[in-house]
Amino acid sequence: EWRVSRRKRMILRVMGMVVAVGSVLRLKRDANSIISSAEWSENSGRYRTRRSFPQPYGRRSNTASDTADFSSFSSIPARSPPLNLSRVAMMNVKAMAQHSLYERSWVNASGDEDGDGCQAPKKEKGISESLRILQFNVLADCLTSGTTPISPGHKSRKRRTEETKNNRTFGMTKYCKGPIDWKSRVFLCDHSHLFWEKRFPLLLYEIINRDPDIICLQEVDRFDEFQAFLRKKGYSGRFVKKSFRARDGCAVFWKSSRMNNTAIECVTLHSENVHVAMMLRMQIDSRSVIIVNTHLKAGLEQHYEDFRVEQLKCLLEKVKDFQKEDEDIILCGDLNSHVETYESVKAVAYPFLTQCGFRNAYGRKPKYTHWGGWMDSEVKMVFDYILYLGNVRVRRVLQVPCESKIEESPERLPNGKYPSDHVSLVADIELLSNPSPSSPSVLPVHNPTVPLVSISRALKFVLSSTMPDGKST
Repeated sequence: EWRVSRRKRMILRVMGMVVAVGSVLRLKRDANSIISSAEWSENSGRYRTRRSFPQPYGRRSNTASDTADFSSFSSIPARSPPLNLSRVAMMNVKAMAQHSLYERSWVNASGDEDGDGCQAPKKEKGISESLRILQFNVLADCLTSGTTPISPGHKSRKRRTEETKNNRTFGMTKYCKGPIDWKSRVFLCDHSHLFWEKRFPLLLYEIINRDPDIICLQEVDRFDEFQAFLRKKGYSGRFVKKSFRARDGCAVFWKSSRMNNTAIECVTLHSENVHVAMMLRMQIDSRSVIIVNTHLKAGLEQHYEDFRVEQLKCLLEKVKDFQKEDEDIILCGDLNSHVETYESVKAVAYPFLTQCGFRNAYGRKPKYTHWGGWMDSEVKMVFDYILYLGNVRVRRVLQVPCESKIEESPERLPNGKYPSDHVSLVADIELLSNPSPSSPSVLPVHNPTVPLVSISRALKFVLSSTMPDGKST
């Protein structure tokens, strides 16, 4: 009797576990059916969810349609469900991006306009290789929120347009008191301009229309979709996500027919921060070059600028260890650091890189690379860079869109014509055959005669080593 009762208890216990597992699986299936059936209605501007709950007692389920109207909210997230990768690969982005984006012209190294530049540069005599580099912060889908037609931000667009009509000072323009809350990420533009289904084709066309050899992207949270499309165009790519709970990261794509990736290394720029960088060694025939892609911490206060210098020092030390002898370095990224001092913030991150030997592909800085229109502020800065170190020469660059064109839109960026708050940068560079003594290829991060025990002393030494009057300290 004891054995029989024990057997019964074991059978009942197993049956209970089976019932519990079945209930969990059924709930998961129901949730997936709801998520997969959610769709966006462009005509009504509402989310339509077709519910398909299984009815109890074997009753036949009736499909109902519930509509959730978000028009009463001041902002809504633009996060969209994943796209079908096979359809993404076959998208005709040129037709989808028709009458969008801004006209831009090429400028050669001497400052003269140089045609439309649709084709990548060809190899010339005395030049080992010619490359076209594209740098672009694509604005992650998980970081976008926009205003609705009845929100205060929408109603104040005309007023802000009048306020900024005569204010074209270079640097930053604030419409709020105190520091900007970067975590809110609420743009002034209408939320319909931020839908991924609308922005994604514009982003792709902005990229492939320039026919780049190397593509460096930041704020990528849909790498699979970028990869599905660019793979059809002959590109290979790698991606590294930011640390902790961040969803976005950095991605690098390259033309498989022109070069191969022989090594890759990912770097965490600070133990207490999410920002990362990736280093790739690209083999182009008999020449190798290092591509560095990074995204530094955002913030318009001095302590953020000082923290970015710490991130750059960590990055350069890793690059120096990764670099082999006589390898050229191309550093792309959104540094979130302005080229010069503004208001009470002293520019130190970009001068730190220039003193380390890096040169800006755009030479004379562009008028802006980021022009974000936020609910409480407007920020116009040079945040994005294509920098190089080594035996490299810049042939021409793609100008940023004309300021007057951006000012026509009170939302600034992003808007209905441009999909990101950053503009893309494109540069045609030449890897020279003969080494140039004026372009060192070894990173001068450390000076063997000076003990650099902290980042503040390192920065002070680098900045004071070459004074404007030519004196050495």
